[in-house]
Amino acid sequence: MAATCLILTLHMGLEIGTGGVIFSLLPPTSMKDKRWVFFARVSSDDQLDNTSTDKQLSDLRAQAEELSGSIVDEIERAESGAQMDRKSLNKILEMAKNAEFGILGIWKLDRLTRSDPWESINYLQKLRKYDIVLYSHNHGFFDWEERNDFETMIREVLFSREWYSRIKENAEDGQLRYLEQGKYPFGKPHWGYTTDDEKYIALTERGKRVIPDLFDYYIETENRAEARRQVNDEHGLEDDPLTDSQTKTILESPLCLGQLTLKGEVVNTKTELQCVSKERFNRAEEILENRRHSSSEGEAVPEPLKRAEKRFGPEFIGNLFDTLNTVCPEADCAGALKETNSTTTVRNRILIEYTCEECDFTGPLFDQQEINKLDSTIPLACPFCVSVDDVSGEKVSSSALEYIYTCTHCQNKFAVDVPPNKYQRAFERPEVAFRWDPNQNQTSEVDDEVAPEDTVFIWGRAIMSESNNSDVCSNSGKTDDDDDDDEPAAATCTID
Repeated sequence: MAATCLILTLHMGLEIGTGGVIFSLLPPTSMKDKRWVFFARVSSDDQLDNTSTDKQLSDLRAQAEELSGSIVDEIERAESGAQMDRKSLNKILEMAKNAEFGILGIWKLDRLTRSDPWESINYLQKLRKYDIVLYSHNHGFFDWEERNDFETMIREVLFSREWYSRIKENAEDGQLRYLEQGKYPFGKPHWGYTTDDEKYIALTERGKRVIPDLFDYYIETENRAEARRQVNDEHGLEDDPLTDSQTKTILESPLCLGQLTLKGEVVNTKTELQCVSKERFNRAEEILENRRHSSSEGEAVPEPLKRAEKRFGPEFIGNLFDTLNTVCPEADCAGALKETNSTTTVRNRILIEYTCEECDFTGPLFDQQEINKLDSTIPLACPFCVSVDDVSGEKVSSSALEYIYTCTHCQNKFAVDVPPNKYQRAFERPEVAFRWDPNQNQTSEVDDEVAPEDTVFIWGRAIMSESNNSDVCSNSGKTDDDDDDDEPAAATCTID
C-alpha cells in the first residue's frame, strides 16, 4: 500500500523579528561562564589530516570564548556515527554523570550520531537527565523543556540516520558496495587512472610518472599554469597535454592518496592507487586554498558560488554552470580555457580571466548571464532524493497545496504550495532567497546562519507520495495550531 505523509519544512532563519520565533532556543547570554566539552568527529583517520575536525573545533572554541566559557575537554575522533555504543560517547556520559561540565558542544547533530533514532534519543535523554545543555553550532543552545527544540532535535536525528542510510545502502546504483570492493562506480576516472571491464580502478604507468611531478612543480611554483606547462614539456605530452581543469582535478583528488570516497567520506583506501605522499598532497591543498582566498589574484570561482554549493550541493551547481568545466563558452568551440594573469570585475567580484586555446575568447568563467541563473532564486529540491531543481510541476485546482511536482531523478511525486518558477518563489519569500550579494537586500549573516539541510528547498505544507500512487491526499486543514513555519505538522495521512 502506498505511504503518504504531511510534512512542514519551511525555514525562515533563527532571528526573532524576521518571520517569527522559529526555535525556542536558550539565549546565549544565559550560557556565560559555563564549562564546555567539545566533540568533533570524522569517519576515517585520513580525514583527521584535513581541516574537517579543525573547522568543527574552531567554531566551537569561538562560541565558548565569546561566552567566557572554560573548555574542560576536546574529544576528537575518527569513527563511524552509526552506533551509539562508542568509547567516546560513553566517556562524555561518564563526565556528565560526575558533573564535570555543563555544555556539550557539537558542530552538527550528525557529528554526534548517525545511529538508530531510538538509540540516539535514549542518549539525548541521558544528557538531559544529567542537566547537560546541548549546543549545536548550526542551531544554538537547545532547551530540553521546549517542544519546538525537541522536535528539531528529533528531525535532525532522523535526517542524520536517513543520510547515513542513503550512503550505506545506496539502493540506486550500489556505489558504496563498489567502492568497498576497490571498484570505481562513477564512470571514467580522472587523468592518470583507468578502470577495467569490472570497474576495478588502477593507476596508469603514465599517471605514476607524471602526477608526482605535477605536485612537485606546483608546490615549487605555486602556479597551476606553470606546473602544467613544465609537466607537459618534460613528459612529452604536447600531442595530448594536460588541461587546466585536469590539473586542478588531479591536485584536489583524494585518489592521489589512494582514497576512494563518496560524498566526502573515505570508503576505502588502496595503497596501490597512491602516487603522492600525504605531506605533498596537504601542501598542495594549502596552496590552492591560499590562492583561492587571495583577493589580489582574483577568484576563478566567486565566493557566492561557494556559498551556493554549500547550501544546495555540488551536483546542483555543477549542472547549473557548464563553465565549471573550464570549456570555452563560444558556440561551436570546445577548446580548453587557459588561466591568464588578468582579472575583471563582475558584480563587485574580482574574477580571473581565461583565454581559449582554440579561438579568441577572453573573459571570466562567470558573466552576468551566468550569475542570473542563481541570483534571487529559491531552488526546489526533491524530498525523496538529493536532486535539486530537477522537477516538473503542474498546478492542480483540487489540491490545497496548488502544485504537484514529479522528480525527474527518482520519479516520486510531491505536492507543495510554491510555484514552479524559481524567481517567483524568491519574490514571494525574499527572506530565504539566495542572493549573489547578500548585503544588497538583507544582512550578510542570513546565508551563513541557514543550515544547508534546512534550506536546500523552501516549501510550505507538503504532501509526499510514492511515484506509483496517483492519488495525492488533500490537506484537510488539520495542522498543528500556531505552528511556526519550520515545525513538522501532524500527519493527516497514515500508512496502511
